[in-house]
Amino acid sequence: MSKIHILKSPLSLLLILGALAVLSPAWGDDITDPYAAMGITRPDHVLAAHNFKLATLDGKHVSLNDYRGKVVLLNFWATWCAPCRKEMPSIQTLWNHYKDQDLVVLAVSEDDGAREQITKFIHKINVNFTILLDHDLKIGDSYILPGLPTTYLIGRDGTIAATIVGTQDWSRHEAQALIQYLLDRDH
Repeated sequence: MSKIHILKSPLSLLLILGALAVLSPAWGDDITDPYAAMGITRPDHVLAAHNFKLATLDGKHVSLNDYRGKVVLLNFWATWCAPCRKEMPSIQTLWNHYKDQDLVVLAVSEDDGAREQITKFIHKINVNFTILLDHDLKIGDSYILPGLPTTYLIGRDGTIAATIVGTQDWSRHEAQALIQYLLDRDH
């Protein structure tokens, strides 16, 4: 029995890899997949986002279920978290772009009771999306935060579409493409 040795040269290997790239739809999908463009993997299974009710900076109470039917960017952050502070202006940019298209931003402060400190910080960086206060950290604990910042993207159906740990530049084209994808899905 004879063996075929087609990988005897680097050129042969490149030709085979090139052919696979053209023939395999999975390779091409990474280019147009908004999750992959952000470096995010889709959840392995569908999880409903935990409902909660928290106070806003101005004392009103909101529930996550209040926003069913909209895409929610649920961001957990704190004023003492340098990466969180860095990320907030880009969240504002994203929200400015999509706030009239059913995107809701809920930024849950994991600070321990310093409402004045949070308010001062929010005014300093000039953000005006909804800030929620989780003084006792119960909501953060229910979401089992691996660190701050952590962001959950929640689809219109109330399920978690993605979990992002760490700082993101939400003003990037790739972030906008992901949000647009979620807004267009199930609409």
